[in-house]
Amino acid sequence: EQERQTTLETERQRVQQMKRDLDAEIHAYNIQLSTYANLLLVTTVSIEDLQKIQASLRATLDALTIRANDLRQTTETFEQTGFALREQHALNERQFRDMQAAAKSKTSQEPEARELLKQLEAFNKLLQHNYDMIQQIQAAYRDQLDRIAVLLNEFTQLADKFLSQITARKKQAL
Repeated sequence: EQERQTTLETERQRVQQMKRDLDAEIHAYNIQLSTYANLLLVTTVSIEDLQKIQASLRATLDALTIRANDLRQTTETFEQTGFALREQHALNERQFRDMQAAAKSKTSQEPEARELLKQLEAFNKLLQHNYDMIQQIQAAYRDQLDRIAVLLNEFTQLADKFLSQITARKKQAL
């Protein structure tokens, strides 16, 4: 579990860096959305340019979809790990209570039993700490996933507007 704790701490730091990176990316995406939305309002933009922009929007949508899928898979993996830790912690707590009750019923506590209780208690604290870290990591991944979902929605809506504009302009050209 101590190795897992080190791994989780590294993952937590990585997620924090990913959040900072995503903040910068979202800012860039918002600029892109704003620029493209403004171009939709300009009647002198050619159909070819509108099609290029729509292709760019689709490429961005594809990249965001891949990223969202990766985040979903990672989140699911941490959910499974968290569930396993929670189950292990519950089992250890039951064992700890049973061993405590057994130790109290004896007239003299055996040193081995006391030491085992201490180790089990320390292990349970470590399990709880690891579970808490997993919860923090999951929350960070879910937050990133939610933010990407918003971007996906905005880019989808804009791509649809471009398609409508292209279709309207083509009909108008005929």
